[in-house]
Amino acid sequence: MTLAASSCKTKHPGANQADLAVCYALGQVGKPYLWGGTGPDEYDCSGLVQAAYQYAGVSLPRTSQVQCHSGTAIASVSDALPGDLIFPYADESHVTMYLGGNQLVEAPRTGVPIQVVNVYGSAGGIRRVTAQGGTGATVNSADMGGSSTSSVAGSSTGGLLNSVSTVGKALTSSSDWTSFAYIVGGCVLLLLVVLSLVSGPGRALAKQVTG
Repeated sequence: MTLAASSCKTKHPGANQADLAVCYALGQVGKPYLWGGTGPDEYDCSGLVQAAYQYAGVSLPRTSQVQCHSGTAIASVSDALPGDLIFPYADESHVTMYLGGNQLVEAPRTGVPIQVVNVYGSAGGIRRVTAQGGTGATVNSADMGGSSTSSVAGSSTGGLLNSVSTVGKALTSSSDWTSFAYIVGGCVLLLLVVLSLVSGPGRALAKQVTG
C-alpha cells in the first residue's frame, strides 16, 4: 500500500466507501501491471479494483467476469458516479474504476502502468457496488501515487492539455485564423529574405567586410 493510499482515511475522514476506493486506486497510479497481481506492488485490472474496495470495507469477487455481476447496473456513463466499475468490452475481460469527468483509473495491460485515462467504452456494462456512489471528493492529484503521463482533474498535465484545447478552440474563429495567417506569412517572408542574403548578395557582402 502506498503512502497516498494508506493515508486516504486520514486525509478524507468523511469520505464514503466509493470515495475511499477511488482514493486508494489513485494511490497506485504508476505501479506496474502484473497479470494475476493483487498488490500491494503490482496489480491486474480486477486486482486493483478488488484491493481498492477491500480497503474501503467492501468485498468484491476476484475477476472482472464475476465483478460485472456485483452491485447494481448503471444505464450509461452519463449516470455514473466516482467509484462505479466500468467494463469497456462486451466480454467483461477488463474492468476500470470511474473517477468522474469522463475519466477512469485502470491497470491496463502488461508493460503499461496503472494510469488515469478518458473513458473509452462501456460495452460490458457499468456497476455500482456501494449503496451510495462517490462524490468525487478524493479525485485530485494529491491522492495520486507514483508517476503517470495521464492527467487527472487539477494536475499540471491536465492544465496543459486544457490550455492547448483552449488555443485550438480560439483559432477556430475566422478573425483568429486571419491573424494567424498574417503571422505565418511574415515568418515565411523573413525566412526567404535570410536565405536570399546567405545564398547571394549576403555572401558577397560578408567577403567585403572580412577583407
